[in-house]
Amino acid sequence: WNVLEFKGPTVSPRDEDADLLVELGLGVYRRLNEEAEQEGRTSVPPEQVSFWYLANRIGRRLRRRWEGRELRGLAPHGQGVWRCEVMGRPLYLVSGSELPVEEDCLPLHLIGRETPEKEREVAELVASDPNLWEHYGAWMAAFHDAAYKRVHHMAKTTRKKFEPNFDAVIETMGMDWLINHLGVDRLIEHLGAKQVLKRLNPQQLWEEMTPEQRRAMGRLVQEESARSGGK
Repeated sequence: WNVLEFKGPTVSPRDEDADLLVELGLGVYRRLNEEAEQEGRTSVPPEQVSFWYLANRIGRRLRRRWEGRELRGLAPHGQGVWRCEVMGRPLYLVSGSELPVEEDCLPLHLIGRETPEKEREVAELVASDPNLWEHYGAWMAAFHDAAYKRVHHMAKTTRKKFEPNFDAVIETMGMDWLINHLGVDRLIEHLGAKQVLKRLNPQQLWEEMTPEQRRAMGRLVQEESARSGGK
């Protein structure tokens, strides 16, 4: 079992987070083992449960404070990763912005805040491989627009169709997020009024209008009718 706490790129790690992760992880461990016992399954021993704390950046001072208290023996476990044991259970700290730029680390780079240099490295890696571009190109466009624009020409030079897939971004972030990201006015301007009205039936349009909009629409219909009759 892996118990993970993920801090988004806009959330800074806090001093009490290490305590809370261990408390939560132990609670999850007990509950799952109680459920296993009730269902006649074998319980999981402590050494087969790990705790993970993932953040955009875990500063050196915070790591030192944790090492001096809750996380004794905390030591590097690869670039951007530190490890120790808590009550017989391995615990890992992952600082996303410090991870190496390689395929296994791409998700954390893409949803994190990067330096311009690291952002460029990530973009070039994604654009260099059709499979990576298909899976992650849309995430680059959504969260690292400047880097995406710099490498988009690389994707176009391949003979294979090389278009990013936005389905995963929409599924994860939601359609409202995408529309807000694009801008409603910008989206309508791009589609054009005819395309928008074409997809709305008159009854639906009328029901969505406010009383003021309906009166304004009525006046426009009357004016148009008068002009047509005059012709």
